[in-house]
Amino acid sequence: MTTAVSFEQFCPVAISLEALGDRWSLLLLRDLLWAGPQSRAGLLERNPGLDEDTLTERITHLVSHGLLDQLDEPKARYALSERGEGVSDVITALFNFGMPMLEDIVVNDWMLAYAIADAARRRGLDLLEVEERVIISVTVDEGHALVEMSPGLMRIVEDHEPHATIVTVGSCLAAVIGGDRTVDDLIASGDARITGDVEAARVLLATLPTH
Repeated sequence: MTTAVSFEQFCPVAISLEALGDRWSLLLLRDLLWAGPQSRAGLLERNPGLDEDTLTERITHLVSHGLLDQLDEPKARYALSERGEGVSDVITALFNFGMPMLEDIVVNDWMLAYAIADAARRRGLDLLEVEERVIISVTVDEGHALVEMSPGLMRIVEDHEPHATIVTVGSCLAAVIGGDRTVDDLIASGDARITGDVEAARVLLATLPTH
């Protein structure tokens, strides 16, 4: 496949930037790498702020560069191509580069909801260990969410009485997500203050690490 580039440089960095050097392109590739084939609706759901027109433009761009394949199914779904699979090292490098900066971010409602929803999608099998439905109130910095966990399911809900509460800060959550601290250490140190059903809260926190 011949890749058309707009950079007047015979350089692999320039070619990579032509194919990948857009925020939404990289986030779409991240989602397809981490979660497998996705529908347009699924990609929009994962990326607040991404609109239909921009999604269409970025998908067209990535397909034209041979990074995505459209699957032949009743509803259009997209998957990484063989070439697109090579983005794994790029995403890993960006993850590792951004992790220290994540500790300086003040978490809000949207960020917390994304972290929980992403964990539910990617760590669903871990949730099969949950034996009964439980509601957990989670507060991280300025972000708050009411989370329902039941066998194989974790989602944001509203207007429920919680069985447990978790209060922590973004830097601690980032350390758990990055694998620098364990959930048990977070709880034992008091950096995650938990009341009520401690085991259910531990399970929720344990779904968040991505390493």
